[in-house]
Amino acid sequence: MTKKKICRLFARAILFASIYPLQAYTLSPVAKGFVQPVQVFFSKRLGMCVVEQAGRIICDGKTLIDIRNEVRSGGEMGLLSGALAPDFDQVNDSFLYVNYTAGSGNALETIIAAIPVRNLKASSPEKRVLMRFGQPFPNHNGGLLIFKRDGTLFIGTGDGGSAGDPFGNGQKKTTFLGKILRIKPTPGAVTPYSIPGDNPFANKPGIAGEIYAYGLRNPWRFSLDRLTGDMYVADVGQNKKEEINFVRPGDNLGWNVMEADLCYKPANCSRSGLVLPIHSYGREDGVSITGGYVYRGKKLPGLVSHYIFGDFGSGTIWAFRVRGGKKAGNAFVLFRKAGPISSFGEDQDGEIYVVLYSGEIKRLAP
Repeated sequence: MTKKKICRLFARAILFASIYPLQAYTLSPVAKGFVQPVQVFFSKRLGMCVVEQAGRIICDGKTLIDIRNEVRSGGEMGLLSGALAPDFDQVNDSFLYVNYTAGSGNALETIIAAIPVRNLKASSPEKRVLMRFGQPFPNHNGGLLIFKRDGTLFIGTGDGGSAGDPFGNGQKKTTFLGKILRIKPTPGAVTPYSIPGDNPFANKPGIAGEIYAYGLRNPWRFSLDRLTGDMYVADVGQNKKEEINFVRPGDNLGWNVMEADLCYKPANCSRSGLVLPIHSYGREDGVSITGGYVYRGKKLPGLVSHYIFGDFGSGTIWAFRVRGGKKAGNAFVLFRKAGPISSFGEDQDGEIYVVLYSGEIKRLAP
């Protein structure tokens, strides 16, 4: 074999290893005994915090808040997310933010509220409601809250539910439903939030200025790359496909014109102005996508710069390399039948955790 051929084979091996890491991984148990957990987040002050759908947040084994008497839980409703203000670990006068479903009968609504640190307690904490908006059906509530480093808050909302988006909320820019919203919370002021001036539709007549991106069905979980700030949104599919989107301000992700890269309404399917997903998969691989994170930790070097995500129904966990907001290699399986994956989490060091709806928290480990 010539020296040139050896060099070519070596280069191909390096490329293959970068796309398909050969390192073996495990799911290491961290904690268990939770009741329908839907999120995990981390704080230097509080430790590991687990959000239970019924209305509790438990941090390092102790109940931080219990608002079960206020939350409408069941199916896709409940306490869906918690988020700490960026200054939570640095100052005493900070806030915990929550997103939950409330109401009775058919009178359902999403509530985004801020709870002051000084009032965190297990029963009926004082809170300031930032936003509340009606939910026409009990499903597709989205629900995730994520803070950007600049103090703005992203809010994921579903299209309002039923099936097929009967009210066309995904494409409407006058409703909060079917969107990624972005606001600047000011819970201690007269007005509980403001609209950032650099939002794509700020100060545009007839459009909700809170909208950051639209055309979504049910963005249950999304994330910001801790290195680049890029946003990746996993949108739960309708009948045929699950999808992952790289999202920029003002993007129209297509629902309900498109379902991933397929025409949902073939008779009226113009792709003009729509942003198609960077990755999708069909029903043969899963039925409900759970978005994860671009890995930026140190313990799993073979997965650095890979987006890690899973599926609630099949329990499969995949990864693929990303570069500049694009998919840079085929998706590959990390685990099969891991369990009902309701969420992923990322600790202060960038290590990845898996939330199983059956009650366990696990960490992705070598």
